[in-house]
Amino acid sequence: MKLWFVEPYDDELLSSWLIRTAIAQGCQPLTLTHKIWGKSWRPWTSDLDLNIDSEYLQILLSNNMSQEQLLLLTLKNENKIINSRSPQVRWITKLGIRSLDRTGGLRFCPVCLNQQAFLKKSWRLAWNVCCPQHRCLLQTICIDCSLPFSPHKLSYNRLDIRYCVRCGHDLSSQISLISSNEIFNVQRKLNSYITVGDRYSDNDLSVNNVFDRCHFFLRFLNHACAIQTVSDIRLINDLNIEVSKKSRSSENVETMSPEWLFELMKIISVIQDKSAIELAIYFKEFGYTKQSFTSRLIMNRYSFNKDFLEHLPSLPRKKKQLIKKKFTHTVEPLPKEQVLEKWNQLLMKLK
Repeated sequence: MKLWFVEPYDDELLSSWLIRTAIAQGCQPLTLTHKIWGKSWRPWTSDLDLNIDSEYLQILLSNNMSQEQLLLLTLKNENKIINSRSPQVRWITKLGIRSLDRTGGLRFCPVCLNQQAFLKKSWRLAWNVCCPQHRCLLQTICIDCSLPFSPHKLSYNRLDIRYCVRCGHDLSSQISLISSNEIFNVQRKLNSYITVGDRYSDNDLSVNNVFDRCHFFLRFLNHACAIQTVSDIRLINDLNIEVSKKSRSSENVETMSPEWLFELMKIISVIQDKSAIELAIYFKEFGYTKQSFTSRLIMNRYSFNKDFLEHLPSLPRKKKQLIKKKFTHTVEPLPKEQVLEKWNQLLMKLK
């Protein structure tokens, strides 16, 4: 089989480009990648869009694609901007890879798939939970058989990413429309920071700190929805969070469902432009104190400026009271006769 590659689209993932090339040549994606890399590397058992090594990328250079063009198809630049000061990979959805199987992470817009069948890089950025063009919620699974979206497993009998690779359900038909504008505005603003790079944003925070702060408050709200203290319930009600949509695998932002993230991102629309003092005033209204934040261990994993804590009230320290021990056992004096007897015995010993 002679290799040739299709032209990549704007905002297309490397994996999507390879899948479309395989479809254009009438073969399975697994067959194409085996032809390219042989047995030296199994790209579909890893997150190739994020973690592909330069040595494997080099093999694709002979096909009228420069290294810069190929890197633009990966998520390396986005990861560098978002996580330049963090040891963790935040905001990039996790695929949950088990050999060739996936447990989630790959999103799609049903309408986009029907119009132009390719996978967008922006869909791998966790804050993008809706399609701004078609105003619908992004999907991750087949609603008929619950299989996570797995276009890399396309077979010869149906080389079309619009259909579920297991049951054949038309994925472009599962449309869930969104009417709210607040989340679209949050997405637009966070996406704009990717083009800015690590320069400063308009609220005196570095781009990295903006993502860091937003990520923390998403997890803070997620935690609040789980434990639901009095202050948490006030916050949840104020933001109009539908707690019933809470996803099961909801500890990490990168594994949360788009439906649940849509709810949590309501807090970003409220806090993203607030100063430290304004943040403190906002949370103080619900009864939060400094200890409400510092007692939650996830706070220690973030490096953004936490000046707002200094403007929150602190719980009064409990004074330790010294408890005086009461002696319940009292010693009664001996009778006079016994004392005299013991005294005489002592005198005898002395003689």
